[in-house]
Amino acid sequence: MQCEDSEVSEERWPQHILKAKNCDMTRFAALNKAMEELKMKTNMDGGSRVDTLVQELMDILNDLSMENFKNFDQDASKVFVKYLIPALFPAVFKKTVENEITLQRNERYRSDVPACVGWLREYAISFQRFEGPMIKDGMVKKTPF
Repeated sequence: MQCEDSEVSEERWPQHILKAKNCDMTRFAALNKAMEELKMKTNMDGGSRVDTLVQELMDILNDLSMENFKNFDQDASKVFVKYLIPALFPAVFKKTVENEITLQRNERYRSDVPACVGWLREYAISFQRFEGPMIKDGMVKKTPF
């Protein structure tokens, strides 16, 4: 039943609603699998790390034809951010972002992708200032990627 809501007759509404509830979960399973492999690269400056990660995430969405995530409505934005945060690296940076995004003052970043990306970019730039000494002191491991 591929039609707009306005085109559905009153008699067919129950079928239409049930059909919508039974969505194809195989695409989401493929998305989840692809997102497990997504990881922030650390061989560039802080801002570029975030930009590259976002571009790789968008490429995955394009490859899987998940166009509904590109419009960044509020629900899709929350899902986008939920996939983006686990891909952050190194672990200390990811943990800091996970903690910060739960704070009330950062609530808007959970559902506003452009704001979240800008915020992450600034965090990555700030983190990079301390990353060298942290590697030297053994707090963060240097990664090849």
